[in-house]
Amino acid sequence: MATWMAGGCIALAPRAEIFAQLGPLLAASEATHLLCTPSLFATLLGTRHQEPQALPRLREVALGGEPTPPAVLEVWADRHADDDSGLRLWNTYGVTECCVYNAARTMRPGDLPSLLGKPLPGNHLLIVVGGGEEDEDESIGAALGKVDAEEVGELAIAGIQVGEGYVRRPELTARRFLCHPELGRVYLSGDLARKTDGGEIALLGRRDHQVKVRGHRIELGEVEHWIWTAAGPLVSAVAAACLDGRLVAFFVPAAGCHFATPLPSRVRGVLRSTLRWLSEREVPRQMRPQRYVLVQELPLTVSGKVARGSLAELLASAEDEEEVDSDDDGLPGGAKKLPLEGFEAVVAEIWAAELAQSPGSVGRRSHFQELGGHSIAALRVCRRLLVRLSSACQATEPGGPAPAEVAVDDEALGGDLGELAGAFAPQELLLRPRFSDYVAYLRSQGVDGSVSATLPEEIERGPALESTPESGDEGGAADGEAVSMLQRAAACGAVGVIEFLVGKGLAPVDGRCSMRRLRAATRAQRSLRNTGKDGLRPPAPLHIAAAGSSCEAVAALLRLGANVTATEAHGVMALHLSAGAGPAEAVRFLLDAKAPLAAKDLNQQTVLHFAARSGNAETLALLLARWLEDESIASQGARVYGGALDWRDRWHRTPVHWAALNGHTSALRALLEGKANPAPPRVTGYKHAKSTTLRHESPLEIAERRGQLDVAELLRLHGARPESGST
Repeated sequence: MATWMAGGCIALAPRAEIFAQLGPLLAASEATHLLCTPSLFATLLGTRHQEPQALPRLREVALGGEPTPPAVLEVWADRHADDDSGLRLWNTYGVTECCVYNAARTMRPGDLPSLLGKPLPGNHLLIVVGGGEEDEDESIGAALGKVDAEEVGELAIAGIQVGEGYVRRPELTARRFLCHPELGRVYLSGDLARKTDGGEIALLGRRDHQVKVRGHRIELGEVEHWIWTAAGPLVSAVAAACLDGRLVAFFVPAAGCHFATPLPSRVRGVLRSTLRWLSEREVPRQMRPQRYVLVQELPLTVSGKVARGSLAELLASAEDEEEVDSDDDGLPGGAKKLPLEGFEAVVAEIWAAELAQSPGSVGRRSHFQELGGHSIAALRVCRRLLVRLSSACQATEPGGPAPAEVAVDDEALGGDLGELAGAFAPQELLLRPRFSDYVAYLRSQGVDGSVSATLPEEIERGPALESTPESGDEGGAADGEAVSMLQRAAACGAVGVIEFLVGKGLAPVDGRCSMRRLRAATRAQRSLRNTGKDGLRPPAPLHIAAAGSSCEAVAALLRLGANVTATEAHGVMALHLSAGAGPAEAVRFLLDAKAPLAAKDLNQQTVLHFAARSGNAETLALLLARWLEDESIASQGARVYGGALDWRDRWHRTPVHWAALNGHTSALRALLEGKANPAPPRVTGYKHAKSTTLRHESPLEIAERRGQLDVAELLRLHGARPESGST
């Protein structure tokens, strides 16, 4: 009626369409005024309709019925202008018993969504001791008693809009509609409120939304407010509930966080873990939820408010496998962790040593890729484990040497990049990246040596990396848990979490891999390499994203300023890992960000070696084109190695060797068509012996030894012939 009395036009649409297509309906109707709940208006976030030019006619947006999410304020509240071209965002408050609207406030960025503003004309707002439906014995005088400044009380409404009562419910009317000695008839709203330092009224929630958890009386609305404050950009809707004596938080991921739909299970896990960690940082202890449930949408009432009565049913039917917010042992949150012992402890220490993780950071639910693992790291982990078991077995033979006296030729057992097979094949680890799954697999294959939990000297890493970076490092104030969250997000492509952690300054974009630590580790590696130890450098999030083939995460980290020349403990750059893992688009992003094309790792391997060894023909084609276009790289290869594509690594192997070794016919064909030498010249026996104890073989000899018939035929087709003798 008010719209018509003011000469306006009302645009109507079916409720289902309004909930599903609010933005298109506003654009099509050219609406100038909108009145709805914050939950409904938040559906515009992450869509083209949140852009200023998308809804040019919209002037006034009045939100009410529930708190406004901070993400909505951040996007819309700063568009206010004093002239007719601006948009005003209103926070409205009112109850049906008092003719719907009783207070309103224009909202600005940074405002608390709980602030009510001034009473509308004809209304008075009071904060009183209150009564409520549960307080049937409360006297009228006590119910209307004033509360002290900044104390919480019940919000009462007086004025000409107060109704007469409830139809045929005299007892309820008597409890809720009271007589004030000065203002006359007042209504007890059931809403809890208090006055702020600035004299404004802040709404805290409802009396009937108070719950008791672990001995503390908690207001569910305040729990939701704290979660919004801590993680607003990551979520578009939040609802808290007390179910089965536990505080549960339901949340909907923000549409603008670049999450894939439907969300992969690992991304859901990272989101839950990030919310839990943020809550532990920001939310008062008694208000921290014990469980976080990710849902596609929250149930709503006919009026667009959260249907809290349906949350228990939503929890029971949630398709989301939350793992009950398990800790590292898969136990419910808060349960006692079971320590790793024996064989598990040995494998965990090897993981931590190779992946530069702090002691005790590897648990049963740890994920290899989320800790920074990739195909090359898997090779080294398996080699370390095999060396350890071989040493233990030799030491326990009758009359055998003591463990310290065992000398193991680790190259004979696979070396850094040798030919491990069976249970120790690196692909078995990559197929089972969860720690508990990998240990179970090893045990099923009879690998459970009677090993002690003390690693022998030849594979100890030395001082472990602390979870908090050194003083003076870049990002020295970074939270170690935040860096771990960033690594997990990079591993599974959770771009929204990456942007949130780095954008908010919670974690440095290069993780623990600061430049000061990089320089120190590079110097240390030269001395440690000869003793069989590795440097102390953990992989940067960019390495993890590249190894995980997450093109979106690579692009996001580069946008945020990730260092493309950062190297992990073995001198490997993100470009090396992306060359092996793909996709080509991620490689292109790194090259466009000036990643050095001809960079080598500590084993002297180039990106061509990585792509050839993994058999990634897509990335190899792109790299070959860029490689041959660069005259300086091509001429260096021809001058030093005898061919533009024949660069040699520590074992004097070219990319052709590695493609032949692993039977990658497509990659080998691409190299040979690019004019790589199918039979690279042998180096002298003395030079070869200085670098490795492995026998020197030509690509054809490798293919024949391993039974790669297609590879051998392809090499012969391009002119390779058996060589007489071997070095």
